Parts: sequence; C-alpha cells; structure tokens
Amino acid sequence: MKRMFTKKWQLFLALFLLLGVTIFLFLQLAGTIIHQKKIVTVPNLVGKPIEEALELLAPLNSGLQKINERYDKKFAPGTVIQQFPSAGLTVREGKNIRVILSRGGEIIFIPNLSNQSLPRAEIALRRVGLGLGEVSQSYSLTIEKGKIIRQTPPAGSAVGKESLVNLVLSLGNPPAGMLLMPDFVNKDISEVERWAEENNLKIREEEDLNSTLPKGTILKQAPSPDTVITKGSEIKFVVSGQIKEVLKKLYWLHYEISQADEEKNVRIFLEDEAGERMIYEKKHSPGTKIDLPLAVQGVAKIKIFSEDVLVEERLLE
Repeated sequence: MKRMFTKKWQLFLALFLLLGVTIFLFLQLAGTIIHQKKIVTVPNLVGKPIEEALELLAPLNSGLQKINERYDKKFAPGTVIQQFPSAGLTVREGKNIRVILSRGGEIIFIPNLSNQSLPRAEIALRRVGLGLGEVSQSYSLTIEKGKIIRQTPPAGSAVGKESLVNLVLSLGNPPAGMLLMPDFVNKDISEVERWAEENNLKIREEEDLNSTLPKGTILKQAPSPDTVITKGSEIKFVVSGQIKEVLKKLYWLHYEISQADEEKNVRIFLEDEAGERMIYEKKHSPGTKIDLPLAVQGVAKIKIFSEDVLVEERLLE
C-alpha cells in the first residue's frame, strides 16, 4: 500500500515538473518573439482624419483602437483629438494606438421664443447651451409689450453650441401715424386688397398652382408681420392658385387650444393623395380658436401637434 502511494506521488511530481518546464519554455519563447519586434516612435495623430492616421501607422504594423468620442468644435467629425500613447513615445512594433475621435461641434436646434418674456427666453436659451445676442425693440399689432416678436436665427435652425440668438421685443401697439404690416397668412386676398386700398399701398400677387388651399388664400407675404410700412410701398404675396379639378373637397378645420394649457406652438399637418405637408404653424395663447380652410384630394387625415406632441388626429372623408 505504501509503495503504491509512493508511485502515485512520484507520477504527480513528474507531471508537475513537466508542466513547469513547458510554461517556462513558452514564456521564454514569447519573450524572445516580443523582443524581436522593433522599437518604433509613435507618430502625432492629433488633428488627423482616421484614414490619414491609419496611413501613418501602417509602416509600424500598428492599428487604431477607438476608445471614445466627444464634441469638439475645433476638430471636424472623425478627427483624432487625443491619443494614447502620446506622440514621440517609443513602443514595440505592432502595438495599437488608442484614440479619442471628434464628433465635431455640438449641434443645437433653436427653440421657439415667440411671445415669451425676455427672462424666460434667456433661461430657455441657456438650458439648451445657447446665448442671448442683441436685443432690440419694435412695435407690434399682435404681441403685447415686453414679449418677443422675432428671433434671429429663426426657431428650428441648427446652430453650434454657445451660438447667440438675437431677439426683438414688442413695444406694444404703434403710435398714431405709424403703419405696421399685419399677418395675412391663411387669410383671403380680398382682405389684403381692402387694406392696401385704405392705406394707399401697391400689392403684387404670385400664384402657387400646387397649393391645396382654397383659391385666393395667402401662403406667404413680404414684408413680414409688424414691419413698418411707408405710403406707396409695394407689398408682395404668394396666394393659392386655381384649385385643380381633383381638389373638390373643401373643409373648415376648427380647433381650440385648451384653457388649461400654457402658451403653445401649434403645428398642423395635412395628409392626402398629394402627400403629407405642414399647412399651419403658429404660437397661441390658451383658449385661442383656430379656423383654417382646407382643400383636400381624396381621403385625408389631419394631425395636430402642440409643442411637438401629437394631440389629435382627424380623418376627413
């Protein structure tokens, strides 16, 4: 029994020694292979596009390993902004270089500040990473004193982070003798003609034959609402042209902003056989009623959005 135990122990010891020798030889061989690789100097990859950085590393038999991305307006998207190891250090040939790539300058979409107070608008800008630019004042037919009439760039524009937004604040109703341009969009051209005649103004019309709104509905105007108008000025309008034969169905869209809501930016989309398009966008106070004439082709659907949230869908048959 004792002799059998001794043999087993000797066998175990022999296997252990064999394993140790194998590991030792493997480590020696691996070390030899590693140390056979040349020592190379890491090139400067900062500011280089990925393709150029790979070309610089190709003679070193090295590759890139992206470990992160971050916004940096100083570098174009896909450009190396940091590397590990740093340029000038020495490494073994074949070692991968870890890099952080630029995502470019952060893009911000400008919020709609219309009809807001200056403090509230400044808070909204700071919240999204934008700054307040120049603030000027102008009279307005529709916006109460102290609220924002216009902004530059306009709402929805894509700009870089920390960009400035210029604002125009309302001084309230204009004094006697000052004529301001009303907002005629979505109204009938007959209203414009009466207003122009009363104020000795010239109007120039351009028809949009592809519009789905009833003939004579104003689509665009120049100058914009609340612009000061001088006697004898020419006012330009784009109006809906002759309705095509297939656009025979006419509707009036009625929608009322809830009294419980705050001021909301309302957008309305029409989808019919001619496709989907936005037909209305404006900021409204609680309780405001919207009446909009529509001419549709075939079966149509209306989508109403309040502050980019879908609040109602209607099927028009």
